[in-house]
Amino acid sequence: MKIAATKDFGNTKNNKIVLPLVPEPTETATKKEDLVTVDLHSDPTDVDSTKVRFAFKTLNGSAESPRDLIDWHKNVEHTFTCLNSATGSLQHQMMQQFCRGTALSAHNSNVNQLCRNGKAADMTAAQLAVDNCQGGDPNTVANLAQALADATAKTKEAHLSDAGDGEHMVTSALNQMMTGFPPNEVLQQVKRHLRCEARKPFDMNIKSCHMNITRINSEDIRKLPPKFDETQSLAEDEIVDILLHGTRKSWQKEMDHQGFDPLGHASMEVVAFMEWIKASEEFDSDKKTTKVATSDRLKAKRNLAIRMDLKVCAIACCMAATMPTTLPSARHFKRKLRS
Repeated sequence: MKIAATKDFGNTKNNKIVLPLVPEPTETATKKEDLVTVDLHSDPTDVDSTKVRFAFKTLNGSAESPRDLIDWHKNVEHTFTCLNSATGSLQHQMMQQFCRGTALSAHNSNVNQLCRNGKAADMTAAQLAVDNCQGGDPNTVANLAQALADATAKTKEAHLSDAGDGEHMVTSALNQMMTGFPPNEVLQQVKRHLRCEARKPFDMNIKSCHMNITRINSEDIRKLPPKFDETQSLAEDEIVDILLHGTRKSWQKEMDHQGFDPLGHASMEVVAFMEWIKASEEFDSDKKTTKVATSDRLKAKRNLAIRMDLKVCAIACCMAATMPTTLPSARHFKRKLRS
């Protein structure tokens, strides 16, 4: 059986990066009707506190990149926090303004399904309590029967208004959207790119590179499925390993020469040491450039003097051959030409 690799095997240029190290600029301008504007309180617990106008792009769910989805998710959570929206019903109403198109349909469908699941669980628990209390105290049986009737008649708005349960339903619906819209195994793709392919751009210093890696690790990865928390973030030693892989090999050799163990230090200490190496390399390159430039100028002057001597000698010889002159007069003419 013959096994052949595909054309894209080992070719990372054709693979689109899920979360690039440097955010890609937006090609099209955002229209005013695609923005949602809210007035946020500087102190969420004080309704009379100073308000700040905050605008961000609504989610359509059709052509957004993973970074756009993450930014939108962070903006929604920031809005919920600053407006002190702790109830699921209020958050669900605000989501009607934050989403449109496919995203809005997906959110409403997820909320409806979660409410149906919650209603079915409440009815099952109430029915089980009634069955276990058969033949018991009449008052208790009546109370359990009333609880079963309430669970059966409970609406979606009542589920969203429950303290804790409603907020959990909206959060779960958001997480389901963030699971369905990005590519499959998005977390694995992001981590694989950081570990194996993320190299420092030529025009970016090491501090900026470290800040971008930290931003992806601390803010973006925690917004990805399946867990949506900080336990998915990379450890400190992995950040150091990513920095070593994405920078020059000569820097690692210099660390070994200086006896500096990068895995035994924090990432900021490794960045500071790399900055020191880069500064020393730039100082050495400046000295070499000055020396080469000086030697080139001296060589050019020497070549020019040699060419002038050859030209003068050729002219003197031609004139000596065409007109009779004495040796002293020829020497005098040569000195005159030189001057």
